[in-house]
Amino acid sequence: MVKQVLSDRAGQFVKPVLTPALVAIMGTGLIMVEGADWARHRRVVAPAFAVDKVKMMAGAMAACAGEVVRAGAEAAAAAGGEATVEVGRHFRELTADVISRTAFGSSYRRGKEAFLGQRELLLVAMAAMDGVRVPGAQYVPTRANVRR
Repeated sequence: MVKQVLSDRAGQFVKPVLTPALVAIMGTGLIMVEGADWARHRRVVAPAFAVDKVKMMAGAMAACAGEVVRAGAEAAAAAGGEATVEVGRHFRELTADVISRTAFGSSYRRGKEAFLGQRELLLVAMAAMDGVRVPGAQYVPTRANVRR
């Protein structure tokens, strides 16, 4: 069923039309386009996710996960055997660390500013989706428009 939905009936499941503010923030990458543009973007990105390349990344992924486990074990040892850990934050950092190491060759801690900027971009994008849309309002130099 998944193959049928994703391959055979892809044209029936269209993406929503985005506001110009969101297009300006998010760009026109793989997740934002459809049709021939999507196929072209997908062809460009596909080699990066070939099985042999993903296998080469497995070591870096395991090292990142090992650091998270070690940090949890250290926290438990410092607390006398048990510790309450907020796993959401650890999983966000693990994901960012894996992306940093596999894509850019550096750790999350060294590229933290880029990920903080990405989180801020997400908040700005979400704020751009809210509210009443007035034609031309995106050109008024409000604090939100300037930040966006």
